[in-house]
Amino acid sequence: MKMKKESLFAVLIIGLLTMTVFGGCIREKKVEKMIGKEFIGARTKVDGNPHHVTFDKYSLIIDGEREFIIGGEFHYFRLPSVKLWRDILTKIKASGYNTVSIYFYWGYHSPAEGVYNFSGIRDIELLLNLCEEIGLYVVARPGPYICAEVDGGGFPGWLLAKGSDVLLRCQYPLPIIQAPILGKYSKKYMEYCEQWYAQIVPKIAEHQITKGGCVIAFQIENEYPQINGNKQYMRELYDMARTYGVNVPIYHNDLADLGSWADSVDIYATDMYIATVPGKEWDSSTFASRLDEQEETQRKWAREEPLFLAEFQGGWFDGWGGVGYDERRDWLNEKYYNIIDKSLIAQGFTIYSHYMFYGGTNWGYWMNPEVYTSYDYGAAIYEYGGISDEYYAMKNIAMLVDAFKDAFVKTVKTENAVSTSNKDVLYKARTNGETLLMFLRNADQKRKLETKLTFEVDGKSYTIPRMEGTQIVLPERSMKILM
Repeated sequence: MKMKKESLFAVLIIGLLTMTVFGGCIREKKVEKMIGKEFIGARTKVDGNPHHVTFDKYSLIIDGEREFIIGGEFHYFRLPSVKLWRDILTKIKASGYNTVSIYFYWGYHSPAEGVYNFSGIRDIELLLNLCEEIGLYVVARPGPYICAEVDGGGFPGWLLAKGSDVLLRCQYPLPIIQAPILGKYSKKYMEYCEQWYAQIVPKIAEHQITKGGCVIAFQIENEYPQINGNKQYMRELYDMARTYGVNVPIYHNDLADLGSWADSVDIYATDMYIATVPGKEWDSSTFASRLDEQEETQRKWAREEPLFLAEFQGGWFDGWGGVGYDERRDWLNEKYYNIIDKSLIAQGFTIYSHYMFYGGTNWGYWMNPEVYTSYDYGAAIYEYGGISDEYYAMKNIAMLVDAFKDAFVKTVKTENAVSTSNKDVLYKARTNGETLLMFLRNADQKRKLETKLTFEVDGKSYTIPRMEGTQIVLPERSMKILM
């Protein structure tokens, strides 16, 4: 197949980027200096001007242009140094990620009933200003419940002390395996929720992209099972967010692909943690049960909105007596993220955020009993701020998507468009009507796989590689995207 000069030039440019950006030349001391016109990172519309946000079944749309949202989680309360916020946010931007996802922790800001602190290391307006300066979209997650392995799921101590007078989350604390009892609406609890929303939501709303800021989406509650939840509670949180100024899309992240509250928010989203038991080897069978069927599963609930993973595995927390984060990072390594991210893209997802991208540290007594002081999480950025091998694997994918965004933001599955000489290699094929995307995967940990590809373009059949006796080679635990 002949390549046009323009295409050849594009490939050469991408090759140069791979050598300079992907290959590791950007390091901690240099990265902050690159913010500005000469900065190499994901493109966003965070430019101080107001923009309109909407969506359809394929993607978020900002001012009529489709966006592919790739984010990472960062908790300001796990890094109580305003100067270091800039360092981490800059490294997220340098990774090619265009979005940071942030929990806003009620208990961290409210030491006593009616008392709120948004100064110093709790200054969220400064945090959002930094995101705007650096050029990151923000997904805001103010709960009121956040989980996040913090004490009481983020509720302030004074609220927990109210006892049985307040039914937290309008939900009886029953394990899901027991017979479900629908949650009971608690007026007193909702009064306290509104107290929190009245404090936090206007601050977030002032930084929406619709006002020239950075916030592109807003989450209500967190991992709230509908099986024993309360619909009035979710509806009031939604209405409360709108009342206090939110005009970007509102979503909720489901705990386990159950369709929870899909009819109560603008966009349905879910969590996905695929491998959580250290030492248990991962391979194709690890992905088959959840990851590989995610498009079909989520389309049951998200029929007219983009496919969205609000928490996509970016490590896993280590508990007391655990194996430690070095071993967790060796286990969920760069090969793991290369496969899971590309597998998600291969299913048409255009919004996802890795939890965590920077884990940080649990200070004082506010972590929950499952975890200890370090919350490194085995994330892309180490607890001390260093950059891991996983960071560069994630960066390769993010920069590829950013460079060829139009090929990824509106795709459909294409049946029988591609055939392979090795049936174990072809994972998915998609098209945007102009570009054919072929996703080849080898999750086997012990053997490489080889194949030839045959496909049609404009009615003509092509086989690659063309040279006789040659094959496309996929090393063990690898994945490739061919366009």
